[in-house]
Amino acid sequence: MTLAKEAVDQNPGSPVQYYAVTRLNAQDHVDRYVKVRDDLRGTMAGSPIYQGYSNAVDRMVKQAEALRQQQERQQQLEQLLPIGGDAPDFAQQTPNGGTLRLSDLRGKLVLIDFWASWCKPCRLENPNVKRVYDRYHAKGFEILGVSLDRNRDAWLQAIEQDGLPWKHVSDLAFWNNEAAQLYGVSSIPYTVLVDREGKILAKGLRGNGLEQKLAEVLGS
Repeated sequence: MTLAKEAVDQNPGSPVQYYAVTRLNAQDHVDRYVKVRDDLRGTMAGSPIYQGYSNAVDRMVKQAEALRQQQERQQQLEQLLPIGGDAPDFAQQTPNGGTLRLSDLRGKLVLIDFWASWCKPCRLENPNVKRVYDRYHAKGFEILGVSLDRNRDAWLQAIEQDGLPWKHVSDLAFWNNEAAQLYGVSSIPYTVLVDREGKILAKGLRGNGLEQKLAEVLGS
């Protein structure tokens, strides 16, 4: 690794740079991949190898920037929505056409479950979520399913097919779902656990992690 970095840094404009940089992890050494692209532009710009490499580096830079922005946004959200902070309130439509607010469930331990009918990992996770719901609902545990669906019929059909007895809402706005935007949801399934006073207790819990947290709060 050290030899490869030295070869990149000490052989500007040489094909040695190209062969050396490919031994480095691209995600950790984007700056060196960019350096090699720039250094070789004068001597290899016309070659197909250089063109392919240059295009790959361009994609790499875009991906690195997207990751940086995502991490920055996540850090901002962690500051805005810290564990122990107030869970932002929101209101959306229920399957029967009514309106339900998160704050309507105050006094219960609430899992906000962001999901969608088209999300295969969500559908695969639903049996696990149902198991913990059945186990802890009588102890004051409630689930508020927030769907990122666009199609109302698909949303309602998924609720019925998966046998999800808890409360559900959606604004049928896909990734522009207001609650998802409010909570910074960038992938699903995603959960936020809210305590009886409306404070954020945990985020991103699934499977055993969720079950352990519920046992801790409500007793096994």
